[in-house]
Parts: sequence; structure tokens; C-alpha cells
Amino acid sequence: IQTNQERVAQESYFSSQDWALDGAQIEDNETANTGLPEGVELPPLPGEEIKFKFKLYQSGYHDLQGRADSKLGKLLFKAKLMPSNEVKLEIKLKGEEDDLLFKAYFDLANFTMSTDGGGAVLTPQHKTMMAYSAEHLRQKLIQKYGDEIPDQSLLTVQMLSYWSKSPAGYAHTKRDIVSH
Repeated sequence: IQTNQERVAQESYFSSQDWALDGAQIEDNETANTGLPEGVELPPLPGEEIKFKFKLYQSGYHDLQGRADSKLGKLLFKAKLMPSNEVKLEIKLKGEEDDLLFKAYFDLANFTMSTDGGGAVLTPQHKTMMAYSAEHLRQKLIQKYGDEIPDQSLLTVQMLSYWSKSPAGYAHTKRDIVSH
């Protein structure tokens, strides 16, 4: 029987070295230009009660990479827009026992989508980490890009939000979706 960890290692879109997010921050988002109209402020971000910290390491028109840390655990994410108009996304929830890896693949030209959670069942803590990460990332992207958020970044926010709302006990297995 193959463990979730073995399955993740075999099917990962990105190499293991790509998850090394403990290094220097690529982009200082605290001083980034804001894409908001003058005088417009975003609502306060959630997470103070769990000491939620969010870092965006890379945010460009083709790559996105960052992490979130809190008393609940760690969440790492990365997304890449390929030249073929495909987006590959991975979200890793680091745990004391096992890591959970959620993957999504979008073919924007052919309107197909594939998601895989490796059979993982999210805890309320996992869902909170995903929901808070989605909101923090959304606000950083709005500040940086205004209405012109890159596809891979927008899809990352949407998938974090989607997975954070999964029903209790739901096992996230592989799903392929084709739009007609």
C-alpha cells in the first residue's frame, strides 16, 4: 500500500528543492506599490488570535510562491503559469506527523481542471490556515496588481478558498473536470 507521502513524492509538479522557502524573501511586499485607488483601504486581515504570519516570496506574471505560519501549523504554496497557458498549483500543509499536498492543474486554453488532495481529510485547523491564507494573498495581490491579477495567482486564491470550505470528513481525491 502506497502512503500519501510516497504518492506525493511521485506525483509532485515541482521538485523538492522548490519547497525550500526558508531562505531570503524575494520580494518585500510590505513596501510594495499599491494598485489601489488613492484613499481606498482594505479591511483588516484575520489571524491575530493564532499569530498568523504570511510571506509572499515571489509574485510575478508567471510564478507565485509563499508561505503562512501560525500556531496551527504551516502552509506553503506555489503556482506557475506555463507557456502553454496551463497553470500548475501546489499547496502543502506541514504537520507534525504527515504533510498534506493538494495539487491542481488548469488548462486555460481547453477549459479543463484536475485536482488531487491525495485522499486527505482536512481538519478545522487546516481549513482555517487555507481560508486565512486566501484572504491574505488576495489582499496582497489587490495591492500589487489592482484588477489585473495574474491567472495563477487568482487560481491560487480561489482554490485555497474552495478547499477551506470542504465538508467535515470529506476525502479529497483526484477529480478531473472538463467544461463543454
